[in-house]
Amino acid sequence: KAKSIFLSNMSHEIRTPLNVILGLSRIAIKNNDGKNALEALKKIEESGVHLLTVVNDVLDMSKIEAGKYELASEVFDLKRTLNVIEVMISVRAAEKRQDFKIETDADLPRYVVGDGKSVRQILINLLSNAVKFTPENGRVSMRASLEKDYGENMVITFTVEDNGIGMTKQQAAKVFSPFEQADANISRSFGGTGLGLSISKHLAELMGGGITVETEYGRGSAFIFTAPFGKPDRPPEEIQEIPEEAAGNRRPRVMIVDDVEINRMIIANMLESINPEITEASTGKNALELYGKSETGYYDLILMDVHMPEMNGYDAARAIRSSGRADAEKVIIIAITANAFKEDIEAAKNAGMNGHISKPIDMPVLLNTINRFVRKGASK
Repeated sequence: KAKSIFLSNMSHEIRTPLNVILGLSRIAIKNNDGKNALEALKKIEESGVHLLTVVNDVLDMSKIEAGKYELASEVFDLKRTLNVIEVMISVRAAEKRQDFKIETDADLPRYVVGDGKSVRQILINLLSNAVKFTPENGRVSMRASLEKDYGENMVITFTVEDNGIGMTKQQAAKVFSPFEQADANISRSFGGTGLGLSISKHLAELMGGGITVETEYGRGSAFIFTAPFGKPDRPPEEIQEIPEEAAGNRRPRVMIVDDVEINRMIIANMLESINPEITEASTGKNALELYGKSETGYYDLILMDVHMPEMNGYDAARAIRSSGRADAEKVIIIAITANAFKEDIEAAKNAGMNGHISKPIDMPVLLNTINRFVRKGASK
């Protein structure tokens, strides 16, 4: 219990300043006034993203070792997940002028039941490693194929191949061990914590699958990730495209609730592309007061921090839901918090919130959430 509390606190204390670092870096990059300053700020953002990866790896490994890592079982769009991964990795591959592609078999289903977040994490890790350990002008690819179809369930195989540095048999034997890499030179030359492959293998095994490697020193490697998935009873409801305006002919109305002024500024800047009318609140109590004074149906979205003085975000969300107003159940409330464990997501859900976004905030995730919840509902 003490370990769990410590990890939760560490997560919060590290993610909160990271949110400021990454957010201000993005603002400066967007509004740069000098090439040198722009390059420096890009490096700051890259360093912050790397630090976040380290933090996530350490926390994930601790959860796995404690037997507390729980997988989700939900319908997700596999083909969309692969498209998003392809866009992310292609940028890194292009920097090294590598030939990169993702291929899918014709019979690969679009919708499957499983833990989409973990699948994404595993594939990004495998592909990132392939790009990292493959020289310039090299080749990196991934193929997703339907291995077996059992009717209600199926097995899907993802094969990530490269023609990079490869490994010896001795190196390959310990590549999945936590905190280890192939050898000390790998760490010095390429960096990394040595946790990524170990976490990926653990996640694959939790799914009921596994990861194996075929490699030859100096000629490249192939990592094969196989896992079972369920079939949905029916395809999920399609998410509607974002209309020109969120509600009729007016701008979307958003309340940003956070006790840190810089965080409110960062979120507001991220939302500029949808041209919202923004109201700011510094505490849960302040948010509740502003909501109570507004006209029924005024707010389309409330972005709610969790840890705040006077009244935390969970209590504020519960108070809004139980207020008795006609729009109490309709207003969309999204938790935006430095707490990123599964129990934190459940706590947000139990408080009546519609979703959860962890800090540091990823702009596409934020905008996609608005697309999914607010604009879909407003366009009906």
